[in-house]
Amino acid sequence: MHEKLTKSFSINGKSESTLKNYSRCLAHLALHYKKSPEHLDKEAIDDYLFHCKNQHNTPSDSFFKHTIYGLRAIYKLLGMDGQKVQLPEIKRQNDLPVVMSLEEVKKLINAPKYLKHRLIIATLYGCGLRSYELCALKLSNELLEVPYFIHL
Repeated sequence: MHEKLTKSFSINGKSESTLKNYSRCLAHLALHYKKSPEHLDKEAIDDYLFHCKNQHNTPSDSFFKHTIYGLRAIYKLLGMDGQKVQLPEIKRQNDLPVVMSLEEVKKLINAPKYLKHRLIIATLYGCGLRSYELCALKLSNELLEVPYFIHL
């Protein structure tokens, strides 16, 4: 089954990471029942999904979704059109992010004792960089615009 899925993904131009995620989730399912997912009935699949959703030490919602997407992929690949797996609605938090006020930004930047640390925080915040992007900066990199609050 994995070989067929790999060939299908390669032919259809799907990503290697998607294949790995689907395969990993399907392997968990197969290990749970000690049989290949295409040999499981709808009740067994539903029980497994219920188990995934309600277990405290279960992986994330992504794991749950990838399990369902993986099942859909193998059912389609194996011509098992009668087997349908519905993806239940996964609630997402739709709260807006909290934006710091100018005063809070000043406090954040001025909190460290050393200028070097203040510049690091100001660059991260002002340029919207991730920590690994900051680590990759070199003196030869040109900053098109210095964030306005570095001068605060």
